[in-house]
Amino acid sequence: MKNFLKTLFLLTSTLSGFAQGVSIIQGQIVGLNDSKVYLYASNLLGGGTKLVDSVRLSGQYFSFRRPLTEPTGYYLSIDEAFGQFYFIWDKDLFISLDSDDLNQSTVDESPVNKLLKSFSDTVEIAYNRRFKEVRQAIFQAKQDRDSNKTQQLYEEYFRLARQLNDHINSFIRLYKDSWVSLFTLLSYHRELGRKQTLDLLSIINPTLQNSQLYTQLKEKINDTNYPIIP
Repeated sequence: MKNFLKTLFLLTSTLSGFAQGVSIIQGQIVGLNDSKVYLYASNLLGGGTKLVDSVRLSGQYFSFRRPLTEPTGYYLSIDEAFGQFYFIWDKDLFISLDSDDLNQSTVDESPVNKLLKSFSDTVEIAYNRRFKEVRQAIFQAKQDRDSNKTQQLYEEYFRLARQLNDHINSFIRLYKDSWVSLFTLLSYHRELGRKQTLDLLSIINPTLQNSQLYTQLKEKINDTNYPIIP
């Protein structure tokens, strides 16, 4: 009966969405029945978020419908949960929110979100851990007034930064035909620098180059007043 009700809810939401010509987010929060779910649009280049919709759970389920001209970033939050869950709305989605830890939430049927999560799990998390370890070691070396060790650790830190840069560069080149390339550039263009970002933008699929996100990002990078390394 529970699975039947879930299927009926999703089918009804989907048919309604088709009728209105909009894209749909359907979702579930296991263990919560009366919470409110908030949808925030991400200001991709300016920072911050803007509340665009909210809905109260129907049982454990919720849905949002909005016009979608191209993929963009959104956040979801819940009354009783800490933090926000970031995702790319690139098609009709089903999202399972984890009210105990929004970072463990999942998005089904979305290649862009899956690729971003894979990159985060295999590259970002590993490098963040190593950067943290080196920073802690640098602090300790300074406390010990060991200048040779401090210098070695700084060299290790910059070596890691170059390796991460290479990983980002390779990832974007590998997926230059996917929206994930633009969203990865959006996240890392400051670290990559103006020249490398423009080089990567130039090899991205020509269809994606006609998007608003591509145009906005390129204009920002070409702005001489925009704070970014050369």
